[in-house]
Amino acid sequence: MAETLAFIKQLTGERSRLAVAGLVGIFGVMLLISAAGSPGLGFSLFIAGIIGVIALYRPELVVGLLALYLPFEPFVLKYVPDDLYVYIRYGSEGLIYLLAAAAVIYRLRTHTKPSLGPFGLALIALAGSLIVSAGLNHVPALTALLGLRQILRFSVLGLAVVNLPVSHRFIRKLIWLLIAVAAFESGLGLLQSAVGPAADSLLIPSGTRAYGSYLLTPGTDQFWVSGQRVTATLGRYDQLGAFLSFALLLTVGLLYELKKVRLQRYLFVALLLGVGCLALTYSRASWLGFGAGLAVVALLIKRDRRVLLAGVIIALALILYPFVTSLAVNNLRDQPDVPFIDRIYEAVSYERWQGEYYGLGRLYFIVATATKVFPAAPVFGFGPGQYGGGAAAALGNLTVYDQLSLPFGIYGYAGMIDNNWLSLLGEAGLVGILLYLAVLAGVIRFSLKFFRQSQNGFDRGLALATVGVVVAVSLEACLGTYLEVRTIGVYLWLLPALLFVLSKSKTSPINDSHENNSGQ
Repeated sequence: MAETLAFIKQLTGERSRLAVAGLVGIFGVMLLISAAGSPGLGFSLFIAGIIGVIALYRPELVVGLLALYLPFEPFVLKYVPDDLYVYIRYGSEGLIYLLAAAAVIYRLRTHTKPSLGPFGLALIALAGSLIVSAGLNHVPALTALLGLRQILRFSVLGLAVVNLPVSHRFIRKLIWLLIAVAAFESGLGLLQSAVGPAADSLLIPSGTRAYGSYLLTPGTDQFWVSGQRVTATLGRYDQLGAFLSFALLLTVGLLYELKKVRLQRYLFVALLLGVGCLALTYSRASWLGFGAGLAVVALLIKRDRRVLLAGVIIALALILYPFVTSLAVNNLRDQPDVPFIDRIYEAVSYERWQGEYYGLGRLYFIVATATKVFPAAPVFGFGPGQYGGGAAAALGNLTVYDQLSLPFGIYGYAGMIDNNWLSLLGEAGLVGILLYLAVLAGVIRFSLKFFRQSQNGFDRGLALATVGVVVAVSLEACLGTYLEVRTIGVYLWLLPALLFVLSKSKTSPINDSHENNSGQ
């Protein structure tokens, strides 16, 4: 009886009463909004309120929810009704701002100074340079705000996480769960390749979604033959490839540093599944990103001769293959039913490059940015939301394109130029792109320092993976807008933030032997 009374007293503590009162208030607001004729908005606010309360009391649960939900978001959104779409579409981004608010409240409540984590002053300087660019170019307030959001929104998550009470045990569980999600996505991708059209129609979101005049989701144009370029739940083959390249580098980092045989077996199975599915995505950007990240981790840091030997064999095979088979590399083009090996060589085909340029593809805008956009605004660019990225595309912002007599993005209508770095160069200028690179360089420097100093296998593996992921996503951003895409951009900022939280302890809370056992 005494224990029951104590439990009831605990439930009715001050924090619990505040939480219950908040939920009752949120429910009341939901009813009022629903009665006013917007049940979708009322329901969304109610769910947001519940998650907001959780963010205040258990913020790490919201971090985990966001990280584990994003790989499934494109699939979920395919089946969301129109009246709820805009709320759920931006709900995941709303979680980032909820976590940021929770971080501010936590720091005020505990009277502790905020931290910039591994991102340094360069991130603040980057934000400042974008604001200066918007002011110098007289960018309309809404356009500037949406452009700033497009470039910086995931950095808000990184800053929130380093300022929240996230436990070390939670971080370890989250990383293992992310690897498990990647293994599931890989298995689903392999199944999709085997099943073909029926799986494609179930998984690939083809419809365009808009809110008024703003384009929310362009949909996926399946220009490839069913069974190729698998997507799993991520909507597009390149998004699946980018997520797998991130997860595979996580797996590689842990494989190097965790010594328990059972854990290595699990990781090796996940690696095999992931590599097989990554190949079937036909995403060259993801292949390049994973290969570069693996090379940095395995060759430059770990000095692994096995990977060096495998790399030399693969390179020799790629060089000799056209001579042995008489493959006409210069005549290759991207077609709906392209053989796997042709997909590799088509990247260096003259026919492809000619089509990319005259068809207003990525190559055209590489040349146009270098010869027209950058010379016209070299220092601070044209301002956020003005050129090449998702904000300009969603807003249909033709200002810079018309000023410089350029087509509106790739193919003349897409708005984006399929190159994050050139988009950033056009919007933020040389100052902005150098500051962005300085942020990433700071993350790599911090990760390498932590790798050398830590005695914990899991922590060292995560540090290795962070270096590899930064390299991979940076290269992938040369071939797409991956810095802006939720399903990869979030992890570019989340991973170093989690690593920083692990580093805040002077001594590792879990020794290697315990860690190896706890991962089972």
